[in-house]
Amino acid sequence: MDRVIKINRQKKSWIKSLWVWKLAWKDARSKLPRILVFISSIGIGIAAFVSVNSFNNNLKKDIDNQAKALLAADLVLYNDKDFQTADELYFDTIPTEQASDLRFSSYVQFPFLEDGRLVQIVAIKGGYPFYGEMKTLPKNALEQFRNQEGILLDDNLALQYEVSTGDTLQIGKLIFPVAGVVTKLPGNIKIMGTIAPSIYIPYDTVQQTGLIDKGSRLYYRKFFKIGSERKTAAFLEEIKPIINKYGFGYETVTFRKESLGNGFENLYRFLNLAGFIALIIGSVGVGASVNVYVREKIKTVAILRCLGASGKDVFNLFLIQVVFMGLIGSITGAALGSALQSLLPFIFQDFLPAALTFKTSWPSVLFGVCVGVSVTVLFSILPLLKTRYTPPLSVLREEAIDLGHKPSSIFWIACLVLLVNWAFTIYLTKDILTGSLFFISFSGAILSLVTVGVLAVTLTKKLFPSKASFVWKQGFSNLFRPQNQTVLLMVVIGMGALLISIVTIIHTGILNQVADVWSENRTNLVLYDIQPDQKEEVLECAERLGLDIEDIIPVVSLRIHEINGKDLNAIKADSVGGQIPNWVLYMEHPVTYRDDLMDAETLVKGEIKVLEDGSKPDTVPVSISEVLSQQLKLDTGDYIQFKLHGIQLNARVCSVRKVRWQRIPANFGFVFPKGVLEEAPQFYAALLHAPSQQASVRLKQELSEKHANISAIDLDLIMQTLDDLLSRLAFVIRFMSVFSILTGLLVLYTSIVNSKYIRLREVSLLRTLGAFQSQIVKITIIEYFFIGGLAALSGILLSLIATWGLGKYFLEINLRPSFYSLSLVFVLITALTIVVSWLNIRPIMQRPPIESLQNKQ
Repeated sequence: MDRVIKINRQKKSWIKSLWVWKLAWKDARSKLPRILVFISSIGIGIAAFVSVNSFNNNLKKDIDNQAKALLAADLVLYNDKDFQTADELYFDTIPTEQASDLRFSSYVQFPFLEDGRLVQIVAIKGGYPFYGEMKTLPKNALEQFRNQEGILLDDNLALQYEVSTGDTLQIGKLIFPVAGVVTKLPGNIKIMGTIAPSIYIPYDTVQQTGLIDKGSRLYYRKFFKIGSERKTAAFLEEIKPIINKYGFGYETVTFRKESLGNGFENLYRFLNLAGFIALIIGSVGVGASVNVYVREKIKTVAILRCLGASGKDVFNLFLIQVVFMGLIGSITGAALGSALQSLLPFIFQDFLPAALTFKTSWPSVLFGVCVGVSVTVLFSILPLLKTRYTPPLSVLREEAIDLGHKPSSIFWIACLVLLVNWAFTIYLTKDILTGSLFFISFSGAILSLVTVGVLAVTLTKKLFPSKASFVWKQGFSNLFRPQNQTVLLMVVIGMGALLISIVTIIHTGILNQVADVWSENRTNLVLYDIQPDQKEEVLECAERLGLDIEDIIPVVSLRIHEINGKDLNAIKADSVGGQIPNWVLYMEHPVTYRDDLMDAETLVKGEIKVLEDGSKPDTVPVSISEVLSQQLKLDTGDYIQFKLHGIQLNARVCSVRKVRWQRIPANFGFVFPKGVLEEAPQFYAALLHAPSQQASVRLKQELSEKHANISAIDLDLIMQTLDDLLSRLAFVIRFMSVFSILTGLLVLYTSIVNSKYIRLREVSLLRTLGAFQSQIVKITIIEYFFIGGLAALSGILLSLIATWGLGKYFLEINLRPSFYSLSLVFVLITALTIVVSWLNIRPIMQRPPIESLQNKQ
């Protein structure tokens, strides 16, 4: 009868097993150079993550602390007419400090130049800003402005047209001396100054300029300095009847905090996801490095098992190394990220309204360290399982390794890795759908690259011609040699190519789309606010100066009074109406009238109704844009009552149109049929094509002298500004992509270093057998040219799919890639891969073959 002898071992916690810690330290110390690269892979990802989180936390605190300064008051009212009616005069009786400003567009000619441009004139009255600081150069320029001794310009406008203190500008009929430039204004975003630069003049001089004329589009604001947010809320409730009666827009400090927070939430999500990509690429590299490291240690593990160490002890030995490497990498990355956050404000300063402070965000640092260690361990567990289930017999035969004892462990750990990363993306995006889509897309990209790598190895092994030359045969054989890094390099290099290509396609695609649309439309100058009695003279002037008239569009301004029988107050009180923004309900809607669709419009629902000659129904059929129908919760069949200078106009929604943004004149929320609004007060928009910049300037100069109310929108200037804006945004995206690309390069370097000793022995054998150095160099170039080229090509193809989806479902434009730019990306990434591999093989070529053959590493 067989007897089973069981040995009861004394169970001791691995934490108390001193020999495990000592051996882990001695083994790690001998591999210090490789460990440093390993740490760097994690550190870069954590640096990106911590810098973004610290930046976001500091931005939120600064917005909260500077909310009053950003608004410059406790309460601001907006209107397109002066606050001078009987009810509105109530504001002047309130014993609180107030200020006002008036904004409108005007063409300004600059001194000593035959050029000018459309600017925003801001007329200021009172002590604005009440909070924050309006900084000027020279410092006394603001005092001179308040004493009506000069005007102020945005600093970028003054720099562009070389205007300095003491120069004079003619604005309308008046000539003003320039007191200085504005370098900082509360709540002002610098990039907006590039798109719509401002000139600040005293409020009392507006009428004397002659720019306020019939048809001028004016925007008034009234600022109140009240005190606490509680008093502001009470005051707002008191004046709500007047606000609703006249359709004023308003903004409080609380609302500004929320709107800015929501506005920067998307930026924060993008930056976090960029850091997440870098972290995951680094983690994939760590997992692959641990896998190679464990393979090299199989003999050592088997010997330890022969000496009595349990599989759990050996697993804990290597787990200690991984945890500490992850901890050191995370702490290093967190420190680097805290320092890097000081760079982000300089990169985003043109897009931020608040002045940022540089403080270490300890919650972000702690969270980043925890994330770094967790992700490192998570991606390392699977390769570490080999150490736990390595039998002592593998000291003689490596084939004795068998993971079949615990297949469920591998499955559940893989599920855990996917689940944690999915949950993490949801946490970063704050949205289940967005996070899930990003996770699926990111996982799909990695899986696609892995598949391409596996197929490349398999097909090369089976299909490569046996009669090929020695150099080609050896170069391609390296793709499937033992412990090859082909699949890992495919993932790392391919992800880098994917990121760079996406940025390139979006940047060039949007610019090309805009350029194509505008060249197709031919319109490069839009005249706005043309009054009916000015129409013929303006068109005659345009034709005389050689400009082509593309179209004349009538525009009527209407206010919504009722929707489906409910007035605006009842709509706002309703649960559905509470979701409609105030400005959509109370604004003056510019509408036009015609009986057909334009090229940039598509009928989504219903049909376009045409009135019979002379018929004027009690309820007019109108068409509404798809975006406005969603904002107002309207559908075909719903009723709207408009107010036109006190006259009620009943309408019914008969169709919904999808309007493409590319065609500027098509952007009307409501379109009426002909035969209804012809007699209503209206103005015209003229779409012109100027054959040259000189013709455009001459027309704008002549109109500014004769018809100051007419606004001229130069689309060529907008195109240049848009190009500048997109270039800055592309730089921001590229900056964040650098983290991912740098991590990829480190992983690439780590992967090549991991195979260095295997490669050293192979090269030494080849040299011993008579291979020339030039042949070995060619073998290396062939191998890494194939890996780098295939990975880059795969990443570029994936970027085409990704940008197609982004363009179709998010940006709603057709992103056409530039094949020249993508070809350049392919060449650069492939060349970089070859260079890194060559730098790794150079030291091997300089060592005598006998050293490797004698195992003197």
